[in-house]
Amino acid sequence: MTYCLSQDLGNREKAASFIYSNKDSALFYINKEIDWAKRNNYTLKLLEALSDKSSIASYYSDLSILQKSVSEEQLVFRKLPDSIIYSDKGFKYKCKLAYDKGLYNYKLNNFYTAKKAFFLLTELIESNQNEEIRKSYNAYSTVANSYLALMYADELKYEVAEEFYNENLRLHKRYNSSETTVYDTKNLIAGLKLDQGDLLSCVKICRESISYYNEIQPMNQINSFISISQILIESYLKLEKIDSAQYFINKTKPYLEKRKRFTNSFNRLQADLYIEQNNFNKAEDEYLKILANLESTDNSFEKIRIYLRLGKLYTLKENNETANKMYNEGLSLIGNEESPGSNYLIKKIELLSESNKILSENEDEKKLKRAVNQGRELISTIDLLKLSFINDGDKQNLINASISGIEYSLDALNKLNNIQENDEYLEAAFQLVENSKNSILLDALTRNKASSFSGIPDDQLEEEKRLRVTIANLQKDTSEESKAELFDTKNEYNNLIELFETEYPRYYQLKYAKNTPTLSELREDLDEKTLFLNFFEGNNAVHIIAISKNQKHYTSIANSKNVSEQIINFSKLLADPKSDKAEIKQVSKKLYDQLLKPLLKTDYQNLVIAADGILHSLPFEALYTGDNYLINQYACTYVNSASLLTELKFKPTNKGDKLLAFAPVFTKKSKNNQLQPLPNNTKEASKIASFFRGDVLKGKAANKSNFTTIINDYNIIHLATHAIIDNETPEYSYLAFSEEDSKESLLYVNDLYATNINANLVTLSACETGLGKLQKGEGMISLSRAFFYAGASSIAHTLWKVNDNASSQIMEGFYKELANGKPKDEALRNAKLNFIDANSDNNYSHPYYWAGFVISGDTAPLTSKNRKWAWFIIILLPTLLVIYNRKRKKAA
Repeated sequence: MTYCLSQDLGNREKAASFIYSNKDSALFYINKEIDWAKRNNYTLKLLEALSDKSSIASYYSDLSILQKSVSEEQLVFRKLPDSIIYSDKGFKYKCKLAYDKGLYNYKLNNFYTAKKAFFLLTELIESNQNEEIRKSYNAYSTVANSYLALMYADELKYEVAEEFYNENLRLHKRYNSSETTVYDTKNLIAGLKLDQGDLLSCVKICRESISYYNEIQPMNQINSFISISQILIESYLKLEKIDSAQYFINKTKPYLEKRKRFTNSFNRLQADLYIEQNNFNKAEDEYLKILANLESTDNSFEKIRIYLRLGKLYTLKENNETANKMYNEGLSLIGNEESPGSNYLIKKIELLSESNKILSENEDEKKLKRAVNQGRELISTIDLLKLSFINDGDKQNLINASISGIEYSLDALNKLNNIQENDEYLEAAFQLVENSKNSILLDALTRNKASSFSGIPDDQLEEEKRLRVTIANLQKDTSEESKAELFDTKNEYNNLIELFETEYPRYYQLKYAKNTPTLSELREDLDEKTLFLNFFEGNNAVHIIAISKNQKHYTSIANSKNVSEQIINFSKLLADPKSDKAEIKQVSKKLYDQLLKPLLKTDYQNLVIAADGILHSLPFEALYTGDNYLINQYACTYVNSASLLTELKFKPTNKGDKLLAFAPVFTKKSKNNQLQPLPNNTKEASKIASFFRGDVLKGKAANKSNFTTIINDYNIIHLATHAIIDNETPEYSYLAFSEEDSKESLLYVNDLYATNINANLVTLSACETGLGKLQKGEGMISLSRAFFYAGASSIAHTLWKVNDNASSQIMEGFYKELANGKPKDEALRNAKLNFIDANSDNNYSHPYYWAGFVISGDTAPLTSKNRKWAWFIIILLPTLLVIYNRKRKKAA
């Protein structure tokens, strides 16, 4: 027995001594250990040895050996008696087996199964009632979280990844982890910052880590030292700090002899450096060397990465044919996967986009058509990926990754359409533009619809709402306790959504239903007097699709940068009441000629504008035609896409036309004393309330508590208050309400995301409520958008800081027109025209005072034109009946 034990210790120790330096020797000794354990029927020793073998195979990415050792490990564990399985030792083996399964599937790029294994591991540890055991297994928890974060980062889910790393930092602090362990997590955060493009933060973390490793000698943490050095080198390359990158390559090289597993990644960095130095041939040699090293492995994902880099290299060498061959090689490898995971699909988007770039620059019709087909494939891939995205920020990463590929397909379509106009090309362009827009907002609306009509029990829907509200509240608190609670609450919320999707098929069908209308469906929905203009602002051109009952046209404007600069200049002029009217007309006439003049050939009355990019900040009605401002001829409505308009038109709203107006009070004594008093807001709210049944909350009653409590009893919401816009972090933009004792008086964008507001119309009579951070495909992340997210069907909002007196006059006119049964766009146009006429002899006719108000969404009338007569009859009918009856009695 003594001899057996000494053999056991000797073989495992020898295997461990070779794990980082010699794969064959490490496997030789661990196999001896496995044979010894089997001969002597030492089941637990066998489990430990198999687990060691899995670790060795994982370190060297030998997936064949790893698969066999994990499978055998699982078989041996299942044969253990219950007395061991449910003991502390059994807990240890359960954890190790879950870890090894997770690691194997991670190496295999099978992220779905890997995540399940790592989540199981963390649940095993967290559910253990013994705090000491949770502490001793903390290393497993943090490693599992790290792998989960790495997978989410590979899928562009950066927000989720960051949450897992931050959870690790909290666990390190809670259980007093070693300094080296804390730096391991910080190194992973540096890698995430690199992926996110936050290069300065990445460099800062890297330099701190390298200073630490230099203090303790790099050889003592050689793997971590090499890893963080590589992240730093890649950051310097992206920052074009070539000398710094070269310096750290030279510093790291001596350590690579000790760790051969880093050879490929180091060669890749060396190739990237050669590219920055315009030494393309040497870069090609390095990439081909990596491909040769990967030839005998099953690591198709790494091969795809190298094909992608080779394609970009050949493009730089102006060898587009070979570049496209590389992209096709990568796509072929993805096609060979039985069910490619999200990380493969992300690479597919990148490969298709790069291929489209080359194809769209051709004049060859076959290649242009291929770019169009690849655009369709791109959209299908995005639709597949969206199924696994929950966080809005991560969905935006997906949009950012795919938007260039869509643009190249549109460039190809525009060339094909110029060769020969074709309905098929127009439809394809329309579908591409539609699918590039409003993914996040549409998802929110379809999610709300799915919740309402899928048979989910009320108590579960209430729990979903509670979790959303809790998340919104916790996001405003920066304390460590709140961050930890937020992490747990988000996981709880995600689990509940997963339950909805698996247990309620109708929920899944409604949530992920594709509701993009076709051109013929859109045309059917338009009346004879309406023109729908769908814009796509690309890096090279502005694409415009014009659709009406009897017209369809597709065109583009080259040099979109020049158009953007004109719009920015025009916006500045409009937002300044002292700017020169003549200059406004001159600048806006040029924009009108480019954007609209070629398309307005028929006698339209209404323009529905689906803007994109910087066009969201342009009030089209202020464009000058040469004779008049556009408002003199057209009523303008704004919506991000035809898909969103369709969704808004048919979504249920609160019944009736009952109005609720808020007019908060602001004084110098207020806590938020930078908010100036609004002398006209009470008068404005009272006046507009005279046109509809409803209530006015003014002064102290116009508080946030009343807003959140009674909002769903009304179909028209009017908020005459201050708005504060945070362009950098839009979720911290807010509307201000009257202050209450010890209660929050600010309504943040995040609060609205967790609120249900099924109003037909929300009017934000406050400054800049339509402005915010501009995001690709989503438009302005603004307060007005947040109200759409919450469920409003239409929003009246502002594009700059509006004058309080002008605002009151225009709003009064707007509601008067609405009460007379006018559509919302026509009502706002008439209110503005009346305001301009009334002030034609003073400066209030300047576009600054009237052009900033716009209407978005469904513009159907709030009430019929006969509404007033209906109320007149209802009120007078009893009186008339009394008079009639009296006369009858007299006559009798």
